[in-house]
Amino acid sequence: MTAKPLTATDRTFVAGRVAGLSQADAWRAAFPARSERMLAKTVNQKASRLATSGNIRQAIMAGQEAAARRADVNADRVLTELARLAFADIADYEELLRADIVDLAGLPPGVSRAISELIVETYVEGRGDDAQAVRRLRVKLHPKQPALEALAKYLKLYGVERLEVTDPDGKPLLTGAVDELMSRMQAIAARVAVSPADGENGRVELPERTPEGA
Repeated sequence: MTAKPLTATDRTFVAGRVAGLSQADAWRAAFPARSERMLAKTVNQKASRLATSGNIRQAIMAGQEAAARRADVNADRVLTELARLAFADIADYEELLRADIVDLAGLPPGVSRAISELIVETYVEGRGDDAQAVRRLRVKLHPKQPALEALAKYLKLYGVERLEVTDPDGKPLLTGAVDELMSRMQAIAARVAVSPADGENGRVELPERTPEGA
């Protein structure tokens, strides 16, 4: 079956998502006049429906993959960069802190990527003949925790992951640990597989959510 060609507004929406806009903002860019008269909730619902339609979803994925290729982004590069931030060691900057001249080229390969900010302070200590010019270098590194958490999630070190199942409008239907949700969804699937005579049009209501911690 031939995929339905994208309209001009579809292409604008896809371009926005590929550029990093949220679904809602991409929808507003595609339908500026209509979105001005809509509540944020309505925009979110329409954006969600458009983003999950088959040809739009495929176009977004293709655009993101193409953008990643152009930027030479792949899993190895991302993991390597995360590892540099997560395992940065202040000892690697000892010679830099002692040097009279800031020379990042003298650092071990990749070490400079963990630097968030370099601050050079110059001031005078003492008075008169005892006055001396003092130079102090401060090195600020990127936070380690976000990088460690990203790596831990990639390696599945946290054990039980959480999952949320939503309806087409984005309203949560089920939320919980993956293992728990799989069991609940299997039970629901078994109940849904009833004949129409067992319920109106075979419809089965979802069980009520149990408050977390209950």
